[in-house]
Amino acid sequence: MLQNCATFNKVNTVTWFKDHTYKLEDEGHDPTDRNAAFQRAIDESRLATGIFYQDEREAYDEDVPAERGLPLVDHDLSKTDITQTMNEFM
Repeated sequence: MLQNCATFNKVNTVTWFKDHTYKLEDEGHDPTDRNAAFQRAIDESRLATGIFYQDEREAYDEDVPAERGLPLVDHDLSKTDITQTMNEFM
């Protein structure tokens, strides 16, 4: 979500945001291309909106059979080895 500060920021106004943002889907962006998503995310000349990257994999709670069916807040993570999950983010 992008929102201007009408009180203190007189440069990045609503008009400025309209002129400097674009929708990724309007430019044929492929949300499965991780490198393209990163390049668009660091582009400082224009601000993109939409889905930058989407990975098709199981949700976390689907990988934890003992906790299946429980809300995530009720999962007992003390009995779960999250090493593989953590390695995916490193």
